[in-house]
Amino acid sequence: MRTLAYILLSWINIVFCPNLYGQNDESSNSAQGIVMDVQTKQRISRVFVYNPENDAGTYNNTRGEFTIDAKPGDILIAAVEGYYPVTISVTAQHTLIFQLQRSAIRIQEVRS
Repeated sequence: MRTLAYILLSWINIVFCPNLYGQNDESSNSAQGIVMDVQTKQRISRVFVYNPENDAGTYNNTRGEFTIDAKPGDILIAAVEGYYPVTISVTAQHTLIFQLQRSAIRIQEVRS
C-alpha cells in the first residue's frame, strides 16, 4: 500500500510541478547564442551584443558565446570592429546565431 502511495505522489509531482525537474521555463527573459564569421565559420570573441528594447548589453566570451536579457520579439544587435553590425530578432529557439560579415577584404601576403 505504501508503494502505491509513493508512486501516486511521485506521479502528481511530475505532472503538476515540472519546473522542479529541470525543464526550461518558457517565460524566461534570457536569450543565449554564439557569434561567428560568415565565411570562415570561426567563432568571434569580444563582440558587443545589445538589446535596445530594455537597454541591456553584454560582451560575448572567448568561445563566442553570450547570454543577454531578452524576450521573444526583441531585436538584438551585434557589433565588433572589422565587421558589419548585424541585427536579429529573438525567437523561441534555444540558440541564436549571429553571422558577421567582414567589412574589409583580407588579402594574402605577397612574397617575391
